[in-house]
Amino acid sequence: MPVRPRSRGFTMIEVLTVIAILGVMAALASTAIFYGMGRARVSNTLFDLSALMSVAQLRAISHGTPHYLVIYRLNQTRLRASLVERQTPDDSDIDWGNLDLSDGLGAALAYNETDPDTGVVTLRNAIERDTITLASGSGPDEGGINFLDPDAEGVIRDLPAPFSAIKPTTPLFNPPALNEPTTELLAGCTFCINGNGADYGVIRFNADGTVTMRTGGANPTREPGGVLSFMSNTAEGKDVGYKLLVISTPAGVTRVFSP
Repeated sequence: MPVRPRSRGFTMIEVLTVIAILGVMAALASTAIFYGMGRARVSNTLFDLSALMSVAQLRAISHGTPHYLVIYRLNQTRLRASLVERQTPDDSDIDWGNLDLSDGLGAALAYNETDPDTGVVTLRNAIERDTITLASGSGPDEGGINFLDPDAEGVIRDLPAPFSAIKPTTPLFNPPALNEPTTELLAGCTFCINGNGADYGVIRFNADGTVTMRTGGANPTREPGGVLSFMSNTAEGKDVGYKLLVISTPAGVTRVFSP
């Protein structure tokens, strides 16, 4: 009777070798996902902001009321971008350099409405139509995006038309190295300011399709536009570089520039 060969199992060394290989593969995969997410989230952020600007412009035209894009961080909360509708064309009553965001954007952009029949004046809150959270910070849970001061050496200085009048500079910060992103909104936003404990920037979309800045220089209504400079906070993202989201007024044309 022939003797059947005995089936041989795995030795402990073989099992440990397979486990070690799987561990290395898992580490490589997680590293790739981690670093790739940072770059992807920067792209997603640019897409979301550009889309929100397009919605603001279209809504302002179709509804015949000014809409505002407010990019802000209140105290140490996450960075947000909100679309706000204010149903009056006159916003000269607002102190744009000193907005109080503690009670929300609706209250910060409130306006007086006069009843045409009775003459009674009622304070109305503006309407917050949409909000997106722009995660930024130093950890993987914070979203993988930060800002780069556009004054850093090597950043694009001269933009092509119609963006050539816009100067990518934030004078409040000293320019860092090209691969050193920061969580500071004021470092990466040329039209953002600090007021009442919040960092924020405001862009107005008018009913006639034009766009004006409400924060920025000495006369923000005449600013030619603004720049947001994003950069991934991951190692891979630092190697890839920054991305500039540029908006030109009065047409409201936006474009993304990268090295």
